Amino acid sequence: GGTDAGGGTDAGGGTDAGGGTDAGGGTDAGAACPTYVDAERTCASAADCATVAVGCHCGPQPVVGVSKSLADLANSCEAYAASHCQLGCPASLGQVAEDGKSPEDGGAITVACDLGRCHTLVE
Repeated sequence: GGTDAGGGTDAGGGTDAGGGTDAGGGTDAGAACPTYVDAERTCASAADCATVAVGCHCGPQPVVGVSKSLADLANSCEAYAASHCQLGCPASLGQVAEDGKSPEDGGAITVACDLGRCHTLVE
């Protein structure tokens, strides 16, 4: 990790997702955001999973499945990312699940556990 422009320590390998400002407590909020890799999605059943809406995005808002143990951290981090997003592309109304479908297609975004991995789909 490097040091971010906000004076806090950035444990995210030198990349500061917080735009150079600290979220408080001296540690950059971008450093703690999950990356939604398999290790952060492990489950034994759907009850072990939660949904997280990605905060900084283009197009419809992606909704991903994560392990429940990471849900609070991920949701806080994504809220911060949404308020500091600088992608420069338009976000559109609606959400999209990991299966590529949206609730507008009919149904609702739900979370499932398949082969030990949380993911979202529209059912």
